[in-house]
Amino acid sequence: MKALRKYLDKVKPHFEEGGKLHAFRSVYDGFDTFLFVPNTTSKSGVSIHDAIDSKRIMSFVVIALMPALLFGMYNVGYQTYKLAGALASATFFDLFAYGFLAVLPKILVSYIVGLGIEFAWAQWKGEEIQEGYLVSGIIIPMIVPVNCPLWLHVCSFSSRILRR
Repeated sequence: MKALRKYLDKVKPHFEEGGKLHAFRSVYDGFDTFLFVPNTTSKSGVSIHDAIDSKRIMSFVVIALMPALLFGMYNVGYQTYKLAGALASATFFDLFAYGFLAVLPKILVSYIVGLGIEFAWAQWKGEEIQEGYLVSGIIIPMIVPVNCPLWLHVCSFSSRILRR
């Protein structure tokens, strides 16, 4: 980790004002604060004066959602096999694998599109990357029907950005 920190500190001047990659400063800051806890804390207001940032909190929320996501994957397989009348011959692994393969593309599309839109929006507006995509990227696949087309995930992230 120290080598990664040294590398990020070494390339940071390229992303500062006047550097050759200064247009991508928000992307650099997003990766830097995602990988390492910022060493700054709130100086005023009613905030708790702690080094933990909202990216860390959102990561904990995603971890807390994992049991529900895993059960949802199993349940997709269970419901499908039950509807097909093949539940008696299915193993736990069969049920989970079917659900996993049905839900995984939705998760991938949600994160790829969500991250892409967040990075593009932050670059366009010259702002920091918001951490809402971490939770939205996992919740959206959990709440949409399993037979929902993947293009609807793209629309859900687009509408989320436009509401800002």
